[in-house]
Amino acid sequence: MTAVVFDIREIKAMLTEVKRTYQGAPGQNKRWFTDQDMDLFVWSVKECETEKDHLQLENVVKFQFSSNKQSKEMAITWQKDGDVEIYEVDEGSRPEKHPSSPILVEPESDLNLGQLTLIKEAMSTVDYKTASFLIKKISQRVKAN
Repeated sequence: MTAVVFDIREIKAMLTEVKRTYQGAPGQNKRWFTDQDMDLFVWSVKECETEKDHLQLENVVKFQFSSNKQSKEMAITWQKDGDVEIYEVDEGSRPEKHPSSPILVEPESDLNLGQLTLIKEAMSTVDYKTASFLIKKISQRVKAN
């Protein structure tokens, strides 16, 4: 099995949080981290609305990490009670035809340890608790080779 094309070796810029992000679904908090070649979206909710629980950190219910926005884009997604999924992004380019909308397609293989290391580096500017949770989830799809 060949490795997933996930080449983020040139990590010069790190993910920066966009503070004013459209929130969408009521009751969920969406955070967006970005740089020129990567995006990370993290959705979370509070477990309950008691005074005590306001002091606790929010719970992540979904995330999407994408890389290689400039070339062969990859996406890693997860939703609560589900598995981590890895996709290639088909941009819909068709020679001599009008391009279609991008879609997520199955990659040829899982991530490897080298790619996980690069993802960890990219998330070094994300708060520790969130980054640790995401790396733990993504690690479930890493092959030793």
